[in-house]
Amino acid sequence: MDSTPHSRDEITAGYRAAIASPPLAHHVYKAAELAGVSRATLYQEIKSGRLRTFKVGARRLISVDALRDWIRDREAETQKSAA
Repeated sequence: MDSTPHSRDEITAGYRAAIASPPLAHHVYKAAELAGVSRATLYQEIKSGRLRTFKVGARRLISVDALRDWIRDREAETQKSAA
């Protein structure tokens, strides 16, 4: 069964959906902005190994999943220390 869009409208709709999709990874400065912390804080977390990153060429990127995991881990640490 062929699932490739055939009509112009289907192709246009697929293209628009792809454009509207949020990025799967961010540069450090954008990830810092999204997390509400400084770039220096994120770089410290990267250096410590607590925040996963990957490189594409010279750019260091943070996946949305890695950023969410890092935030979740910081929340868990806060809850443990408050208990």
